[in-house]
Amino acid sequence: MPAAYEETLSTPYGTSRISFRVAIYHVASATYHFAQAIYHYLVRGVCMAENRLLDLSFEFAVAIVNLVDSVNVPKSSYMTDQLARAGTSVGANIHEAQYAQSKKDFISKFEIALKESNETSYWLKLMYETNRIDAQTYQYTEKLCGNIRRLLIASCKTAKDNDIRSCRNG
Repeated sequence: MPAAYEETLSTPYGTSRISFRVAIYHVASATYHFAQAIYHYLVRGVCMAENRLLDLSFEFAVAIVNLVDSVNVPKSSYMTDQLARAGTSVGANIHEAQYAQSKKDFISKFEIALKESNETSYWLKLMYETNRIDAQTYQYTEKLCGNIRRLLIASCKTAKDNDIRSCRNG
């Protein structure tokens, strides 16, 4: 091996000669194993529910914005404003949870999103019952909202269970 690839390193345990090729191989190997671990983590579905939740909540926000923009009934602005705020807040909180500062912050964001999805359901039902939106629009958006709510409930439960386990083991 050429001398350019080798160097003598001083460590607290003595001096050793290290090959840069060997060092690069070990770094590349560790990176590969780390990437493989992340891949298996995702494939097993641990993060897939959260990714599904992100996708669904964005689709839901788009549906809510389109629904609010399509309502032409006079004196409905107070309902459409509330629906727009609650419906788009669901996705915003789910997205924000991805960058939570702690496990408790993550759970809190998901719980807020859950509350907002319940409020959105209320406004959707009220708008349907007062003939502001048609049955097809109501069913589509309510189904999306229900799917998101179920995923949020499961995610909150899982996150809380994992938090309790980590407290017991720590």
